[in-house]
Amino acid sequence: KALEKVGSAWEALKEGAGDDDNNLQGIVAAVYVQGLFAKGDFGAAAKVLEEARERRCGGEAFFETKMAIARACEGRGEEALVMYHTALGVGGGEEAKEGMERLERGLRGFVDEDEDE
Repeated sequence: KALEKVGSAWEALKEGAGDDDNNLQGIVAAVYVQGLFAKGDFGAAAKVLEEARERRCGGEAFFETKMAIARACEGRGEEALVMYHTALGVGGGEEAKEGMERLERGLRGFVDEDEDE
């Protein structure tokens, strides 16, 4: 139910928000994406991330990292790898670095023993 409300808030902000509301849009998008990740709906999360990126709301590194995670979970590893590199290029932190390393190991066929975290 809470996820639906956040999703509704995101839709409302997209419709009526001005350029001054970019930080608020970024926050709502980030919360919505985290909820969609928890639900396992990576396709919907990727759509929200793409919209947020187009609207330039929030931090680019955050959205590129989350987009990479969504793409990796959808089995789109090569795309995810490019997004991790982009995230790191714009100041992405430890989450982007660790995600990229895990993905590279997976693409090479290595099993990540810490994956169940």
